[in-house]
Amino acid sequence: MKREDLKEPGLNDDQIASVMTAYGKEVNPLKEQVDSLTSERDSLKQQITDRDGQLDDLRKNAAPLPYT
Repeated sequence: MKREDLKEPGLNDDQIASVMTAYGKEVNPLKEQVDSLTSERDSLKQQITDRDGQLDDLRKNAAPLPYT
């Protein structure tokens, strides 16, 4: 939401400030949640990449099982 969008319908500066404050109270926690979830997702992706690398190393270094 932009201040210009609120000026078009005729809101004054005090009304715009009030609307923007209320909007910020609603949106800022959601932005923080998105940032937190994005960070968590990126961390999990890195863990998967690390585990894939470990599995590849184990496959390369594993001795073949003897046939009995």
